[in-house]
Amino acid sequence: DVAAEQPAIAATMRDLAAALRAGEVDAAVALFAPEVRNDYRDLFAAHPQRLAAMAAPLDAATLSFLSAYAEAEDGRRSAEVAVQVDGITFAVALVKVDGRWLIKTL
Repeated sequence: DVAAEQPAIAATMRDLAAALRAGEVDAAVALFAPEVRNDYRDLFAAHPQRLAAMAAPLDAATLSFLSAYAEAEDGRRSAEVAVQVDGITFAVALVKVDGRWLIKTL
């Protein structure tokens, strides 16, 4: 099951890194779950000079958790990837919405 989902999750992280490097705010926020898109749009728009710096850690993100389909309260499948920044590990939460992995928190 992890082997089937890992490439799709990695693609989402790769696409986000590419959008951030290019400074494409709309492309970046399209990779977020609908309920958090406006928050991240505001954050990215407020700090455009920092977008590219966020990309490198995302390139090295690794899958650290994948839920069973039935476990999520809202009926969505969830996953988490680990991202290292200056020796500190951060968790990036993802949800599967309509067959597509989207970022819930960054």
